[in-house]
Amino acid sequence: MSFISLILALLGAATGVVSAYYWYLSAQVQISPLWVDLGVIEPLGSSQSQAHWVVGIINAANKSARLNRIAALATAAATLLAAASGVATALTS
Repeated sequence: MSFISLILALLGAATGVVSAYYWYLSAQVQISPLWVDLGVIEPLGSSQSQAHWVVGIINAANKSARLNRIAALATAAATLLAAASGVATALTS
């Protein structure tokens, strides 16, 4: 195995660990109503309270989507690095 293919394989493995970390973070996003995020008391009206929950769900979904995007890009990078490592190994053999 050449030095280049070894470096590519190690970079691919490290990037894979990064992507796994971001997948984990995206699965840990908690939903909280808007009043909790704002640090105020729960609204008295049920429709306002429900609206705060809806905003909380949307905020959590957006945060999870951002983390999933990072994880997907890191996974793609890890796959490309692993493939490049294999090609470099094949070319040096």
